[in-house]
Amino acid sequence: MTPIWRSEGEVSLHLTLNVEVLEVAGRDDVATAHSVLVILAGEGATEIRNVVFIEQAFLRVDQSWKITRRSVSPVLGPTGT
Repeated sequence: MTPIWRSEGEVSLHLTLNVEVLEVAGRDDVATAHSVLVILAGEGATEIRNVVFIEQAFLRVDQSWKITRRSVSPVLGPTGT
């Protein structure tokens, strides 16, 4: 993650929106989460740099939750661009 964040420049802000956490049927140690990530950059972090969908899988280990998988998908405009 460090090289990705470094490429964003000195000022960036990551906003995670619309988080939805889902249980996995029959498992109390597994969950998934879906969200939208908005990355702001530029002077005062006022320019939208990127918007992506994030999907993560979690596994409970002892008393904490660990991310076991993360996928990032671009948000496409109305024409697929």
